[in-house]
Amino acid sequence: MKHKDFEEYLQMEHMKDYIGTDDDAPDAFNKWIEYLEIDDWLKYGDNYAIDKAMQSLDNVEKSIKERSNNGK
Repeated sequence: MKHKDFEEYLQMEHMKDYIGTDDDAPDAFNKWIEYLEIDDWLKYGDNYAIDKAMQSLDNVEKSIKERSNNGK
């Protein structure tokens, strides 16, 4: 899944379990952030890094395919 930055990634993670209105979501997200433990930060950071690495690999694969198709 593509995220523009770590904050957007965290917002999406928060929304997976969020139950409430769209109007209350920003405040609920801020409160959720306040109570994250260090292990949670590390887990989300690792998962975000893996997500970004996968995006990079997908981009490389796409570029290779485009080059091979243009060479034919």
